[in-house]
Amino acid sequence: MARPVFEAMACVTSKSLCRDDWEGQDSEIGGYITKERDRTLDAYRSQPNLVAEHANHEQDTARGGYAHRQLFELVQNSADALANLGGGRIELRLTSDYFYCADDGRPIDKDGVTALMFSHLSPKRGTAEIGRFGLGFKSVLGVTDAPEFFSLSGSFRFDKRAAYEDIRKVVPDAERYPELRLPEAVDPRPELEADPVLHDLAVWATNIVRLPLKPGAGESLLEQATNFPPQFLLFVEHVSELVIRADGGDGTDGLTRSIKLQVEGGSPNAEDEKDPPRWMTLLDEGQGSRWMLVRGTHKLTENARADSRTLDDATEVELRWAAPVDRLSDPGYFWAFFPTQTSSLLAGILNAPWKTNEDRQNLLPGIYNDELIAAAATMVSKALPRLSTKSVPARHLDALPRREEAGDSGHSRRLRDQLHENLRGARIVPDQLGKLQKPKDVGYAPSELTNPRTDGGRALGRWGEYADRPVDWAHHSALTPNRLAAIRRLLPTRVVRGRYGSIQLVSEELPIATVAEWLKSLVNSASLLDEKVEASKAAIQTAALMPEQVRQGKSLGQIVLTTNINWVEPDPESVFLGGELEDYPATMVHSRLENHEETLSALKVLGIVSTSAETTLKVLAGRVLTDRSFWGTPPSDWHWTRFWSLVDDVGGDVACEMIQGHEHWRGSIRVRTVAGTWNPLHKTLLPGPVVPEDGSRDAGVAIDTRYHRESVSLLRMLGAVDRPTEGFEISPEHMRRFRRRCRIAFTDSAQREVHRTPRDYMLNFEPPATTSGPLDVIESLSDDGKVEYTWRLLSMRCTFREWTMRHDTQEIYPPMDFGSPALEILREYGRIRTDKGIKPFSDALGDSPQDAVVLHKLLTHPQADLIRRAFDLPDDEEIPVEPLGEDAPIPLLDEWPALKPHLSSTHLGLDLVRCDGFRTFGEEEPLCVLKDSV
Repeated sequence: MARPVFEAMACVTSKSLCRDDWEGQDSEIGGYITKERDRTLDAYRSQPNLVAEHANHEQDTARGGYAHRQLFELVQNSADALANLGGGRIELRLTSDYFYCADDGRPIDKDGVTALMFSHLSPKRGTAEIGRFGLGFKSVLGVTDAPEFFSLSGSFRFDKRAAYEDIRKVVPDAERYPELRLPEAVDPRPELEADPVLHDLAVWATNIVRLPLKPGAGESLLEQATNFPPQFLLFVEHVSELVIRADGGDGTDGLTRSIKLQVEGGSPNAEDEKDPPRWMTLLDEGQGSRWMLVRGTHKLTENARADSRTLDDATEVELRWAAPVDRLSDPGYFWAFFPTQTSSLLAGILNAPWKTNEDRQNLLPGIYNDELIAAAATMVSKALPRLSTKSVPARHLDALPRREEAGDSGHSRRLRDQLHENLRGARIVPDQLGKLQKPKDVGYAPSELTNPRTDGGRALGRWGEYADRPVDWAHHSALTPNRLAAIRRLLPTRVVRGRYGSIQLVSEELPIATVAEWLKSLVNSASLLDEKVEASKAAIQTAALMPEQVRQGKSLGQIVLTTNINWVEPDPESVFLGGELEDYPATMVHSRLENHEETLSALKVLGIVSTSAETTLKVLAGRVLTDRSFWGTPPSDWHWTRFWSLVDDVGGDVACEMIQGHEHWRGSIRVRTVAGTWNPLHKTLLPGPVVPEDGSRDAGVAIDTRYHRESVSLLRMLGAVDRPTEGFEISPEHMRRFRRRCRIAFTDSAQREVHRTPRDYMLNFEPPATTSGPLDVIESLSDDGKVEYTWRLLSMRCTFREWTMRHDTQEIYPPMDFGSPALEILREYGRIRTDKGIKPFSDALGDSPQDAVVLHKLLTHPQADLIRRAFDLPDDEEIPVEPLGEDAPIPLLDEWPALKPHLSSTHLGLDLVRCDGFRTFGEEEPLCVLKDSV
């Protein structure tokens, strides 16, 4: 049993030591050393090969993985000496000549001496002590040739030269020899008196290792002392303080480190647990870091015990996880009381007696380590939420393993996968109250606000400040990119089969809300007026704090409370501040919102302003210039009267830009006609050569220019004309019908010629897809108006310009030409004035035209050539003529021989047929009698 420190110090004065405390060569340890030394020499004598084997093993250890671990191994031995004593001190001292490691733990015993002399004979089996194999002490050969061990129970040294001389006596031909197999008991008193540092350490220490240094060894030891990881004390709580001192050389100040551990007690969040996490502050020269330490034990299975290095009957293994509270994003590592080179992906340090290679640098594969990793994952999973705090309830998510990357070890991947398996479906995500919920049981703020490239923090903060906000949303501390990524890695995965039989794992998606859903959640539960007002204030202010690039082009949801206690979106074109829009029932912001200074400022940020003639027109234009109904019914005459009144107020240029800003304005805008009706603009004409201004005919087509006197120029900008013009775009409805017919014809042709079917939506007309127009107006004209319109359409070359349809991407389909839409309109609605009255244009068309007079009229038109080609009309000589009441034919020259000199050889054989008349296209015509002029 070790003597208490105060007892040892009581035996010491400032100038001398109580010599009775330090046993001499005749101690029990001294006798044991002499006996074991002799037995070793006898073994060498009987089996000389052991000399080379031991020598090789020592050098391999000293020069291999242990080459720069002298501090680790000596501190480990001191920590083991302090185990179960309730606290103690370790001090490391480096001078120009010596290195010292002192502790006030249990004095060395026989088993300890045996462990130092041999390897793999350590007595520390199944305990909390660190050393396992007795190899570490061999590392001192890298810095010394004569290590010394001073202890209250007995002191000894190893000496390279003495070992050489003794071994050569029993194995004369030995070429290499071990240095740490033949200790020699020594009297500590002369050394304690002669060495001031040893003397000072002996005041309080019970064990002191002194290493006379090889040349240059101090530099390596100084580097080890400087870089010694203070986290070691987290796993040896029985070590109260670790002091490291190094004398400065060449006038330098040297090194002084005092490492201490302050234990704060149990977790502030812990419930009644058998072994709750402990909170600690690690001090290294006054610089503190906070840690959470979790401890657990695992009972090994038979297979794991068989795979372990131990040969004893220990069945339980202690595991510890130390999480750096303020640096959870730092890389984590597996430790075997000292760092290994195996990263863990998990934050902090996962400490256990892992199965490693002999220098304890890397974890080995096998059942034992796999079982410990599974046990550690269970321990960490239970303790992880303890890292959550009231101010940062999602802090624990930082400790979870990062995503897998190339180069990660198999052990780190196993730990990561096991942790994710344990936490999948667990309550891990804090809600707005900080209470942990399952990942898919809470909503998540829009990704636009959690993206680090956008400044969404202020909006998130305002949303979270509202006292009556919904609690089933992820706490904003969980919305950092790294924490969201950690949450996503915990979601279940499913197998998805891709193309060509490929298989991949796809994770489920988090329920991330849109901006509108997120804002509207603030007002959804409000029922009383006061609640609605406060909720609307919070939502509006939150929306205004969102970055402009996030708000732009997105719905913000129905979050604005109106005067009639309805919810609407903050749309600047439909919601306004201050009263009523004169006689138009516009949507107005509730006065309690407008009278709140901060909310009013937010509304203005969102573009909500007071009304004006221009804003009123915007509202009305948004209602009537669409292809949807107005409040469930089409716009009334009152709406159009109000619309054109506002157009006159704002001016033509402003109104034109506003009107043309609506996609469907061409098909929806209406104007007042002379008949007093409101008709679509594309079905009306300005008074002129086609429709008269006095309303004597076509009053329902003629635009009332007296009513629209202030906006005639605007109407012309919008496409109003008094006659057909070139380059006119046909109405959307007309274009849809025409395009559909042409696409069908194109497809039929492609199937015949290419034997493939093109995609319908890829067939379009190449520009310019314009014709003479407007075309829709002719349908509403009277016959007289149609005659005027038809003749003018036929007079324009644009009417006959073909439209070419092509496939947008595939040149395999040949382009196809179609007659312009104007030709279709003429076929259906065209009218021609003849001596017999107004006739349909279609009477002149087809293989057997119904009216030769109409055909003749068209063939005498100035554009006859274009008309003939466009409508496939015959020439004059091709018009069929059938004689009526005809006589028998007689040769022409028999009747008129005087014609012979005037006829060509082709006409000499013509016959003369006398008749009463003729029939053309089914109609009889009178015979024209030519009287003799002579």
